[in-house]
Amino acid sequence: MVVVGNPTMIHILIGENPSPLGRYPYIPAFHEAKILSAADIGFSLDRVVLQTFPQISGFIGGDILSAALAVDMEHQPEGTLLIDLGTNGELLFKDKKTLFAASCATGPAFEGATLSCGIQAIPGAINKASIINDVDFPEYTTVNFSGSKNIKPCGVCGTGVISSVAELCRHGIIEPSGAFTKKDTIRPLVQDNDNRLKYILLPEDETHDERAISISQQDVRSVQLGKAAIITGIEFLLKAAGYDHPNKIIIAGAFGTFMEMEDMVTLGMIPTIATEQIEIVGNSAGAGAVMALCDNTYLQKAIEMASQVVTIDLTCDIQFQKIFVQKLRFPHFKNDNEPSRVQV
Repeated sequence: MVVVGNPTMIHILIGENPSPLGRYPYIPAFHEAKILSAADIGFSLDRVVLQTFPQISGFIGGDILSAALAVDMEHQPEGTLLIDLGTNGELLFKDKKTLFAASCATGPAFEGATLSCGIQAIPGAINKASIINDVDFPEYTTVNFSGSKNIKPCGVCGTGVISSVAELCRHGIIEPSGAFTKKDTIRPLVQDNDNRLKYILLPEDETHDERAISISQQDVRSVQLGKAAIITGIEFLLKAAGYDHPNKIIIAGAFGTFMEMEDMVTLGMIPTIATEQIEIVGNSAGAGAVMALCDNTYLQKAIEMASQVVTIDLTCDIQFQKIFVQKLRFPHFKNDNEPSRVQV
């Protein structure tokens, strides 16, 4: 067996206490790749060996190394940025001779958690929204895996909230600060019981459980926090490597599989580069694990790669929070002259 994951998950898997990862200086109990008996850690598999990838730091694990193997980072052009999207965003940047890595806490919203109507990317989850006008509810698509039954929408997943917020930005329904505009002419924009604005994606009579599916103000704030963490981490990583912008962006992670590049650029989640320089590759960490399972030389490559990576610790940079707050604003609007009302 070959297992890759972030340091916390790997610690828990093999029975190591993960609590040091939750307090400064966030040092893992081990960095090296582990070779264990699967039976010794609770699997009912006799004579099966379990191998894990090495860990780069307390926040950067073998999953980004596995993804790097899958996308053949070694032969990618200089200036390539690999982004592994999830609750924790892991970044890997390649210059002429060195790999630079950083981690940023994007938060659980990108995977559907903590959202007012959030669910995982299961059948019935809204994964894309398109606003037509100010009167009608938006058009949408839902997750519908092969062989799954067609069901009415039952919530919105991470890609759905990203798509929805990007559309709200493009149509001026959200201000640069992230606040909803107060326009009586926008029919789907209503007040909840606490007089807070929310945007209705789908009314209750069209949903699976007869409850309206909406994007709340807090949902928008969650997206702001996540996208600000990613773009700030990217900029600090580029600065450490001596670059102004990446020459190529590879977006990995199961969450990133169905992301629209235009939505990410609209929200200011990634640097603005030509779309042909952006590649979405899906669950590359899983693909890299399969490669290592089939050919042990890939695990050896991961071990060698981990020893060469230069880690950029964003938690120790006093400028990170300042830039992070600046990046909370959404960049692309019809009118970007209003002052920010974001509260952190």
